[in-house]
Amino acid sequence: MKKILVATDGSKNSMECLNVAADYAKDKECLIYVMTVVPFYGDIDLELSPHLRDKIAQTSNTLGEEMLNGAKKILQDKGVKNIETVLSVSASISKDILDFAENNKIDIIFIGGSGTGTASKMLLGSVSYRVVNQSSASVFVVKTA
Repeated sequence: MKKILVATDGSKNSMECLNVAADYAKDKECLIYVMTVVPFYGDIDLELSPHLRDKIAQTSNTLGEEMLNGAKKILQDKGVKNIETVLSVSASISKDILDFAENNKIDIIFIGGSGTGTASKMLLGSVSYRVVNQSSASVFVVKTA
């Protein structure tokens, strides 16, 4: 069974990855992992109370779960049956994507060309750039017009 990883951050490009991955998986026996990485706030030196830091982390996790549930529904509506969602908390998005892909023997990664960060103004976002250049798996970069 082929293993596919779709990295999503809710951006237009990453959401289009779901459609492209579903089309790719259409005639194949595949397991699709949909992954989002939310920021880890524990090591950030902000003048925030522990309570407020926990509240921000909880909100990020909730938004991540909602995004994953929406992504799963899109894939299910496209006829994909084997779907697992992955919510990761990390200070390094690209490292988490790469580690997950390696540890789970992912065959192909679908990732948006630029995401929701400030790097989205660049031609190829910093996360997708790192994943393309450091992954041992094939990487399909999705860009929308």
